[in-house]
Amino acid sequence: MFKGKSIRFHLMRHMDYMGTLTFFVFCISLGWYLFFENNVAGSSEKMIAAVLSFLGIVFGMTQFFITQINIRKKKFFDLRYSAYKEIVVKVESISQMVIEVMVSGENNEPHGLVSKLMNSGNEFMLLNRLNTEYLFPGLTKKNSAIQVNSTLKQLLIRTDEFRKCVERVIINEENFKDDPVYIIEKMNWNNDMNGILRSLHQSRYQYYKDLRVYL
Repeated sequence: MFKGKSIRFHLMRHMDYMGTLTFFVFCISLGWYLFFENNVAGSSEKMIAAVLSFLGIVFGMTQFFITQINIRKKKFFDLRYSAYKEIVVKVESISQMVIEVMVSGENNEPHGLVSKLMNSGNEFMLLNRLNTEYLFPGLTKKNSAIQVNSTLKQLLIRTDEFRKCVERVIINEENFKDDPVYIIEKMNWNNDMNGILRSLHQSRYQYYKDLRVYL
């Protein structure tokens, strides 16, 4: 199914060239009709000069159209590649942020982590809204994109739940780091993060692969 969609996408990308090819064939057919079928140029000497001039104009216009198409496609490719890099960096930074907190044990202050995740998640969603349908049409409907978006939301939701738990412990006790409830919740958060990150690891590379199809 995705292979068929990919083929259709590549055909759409080359529609501009198809239009130029159609123009070229039409001009050649018109020239054949005028010069060889109806002999509008008259004598052989005039016909040769007219045919050469006509072909020069046709080839020149065709080359001009192809050059303009290539320039436009190059600019569009640059936009796509820039957006692709931004998306990859943002997804990787979110994953790395959680891993660093888990390894360093700094999740005793999850407020900052939640804030960073929320900012990064909002930036990722903004990138999707601004670029996806314009630069990567149909990407949001693919399983990899749906899975990545869902997993990133799970990261934020689960971390926010841990933040609320910490706030409740802080209200009850000053030395909350030694509180059994906090210790258990921190272990649960780490375990849940391991599972969510594994899911993200499995889906993000397919997501990047689906993005590269558009380049």
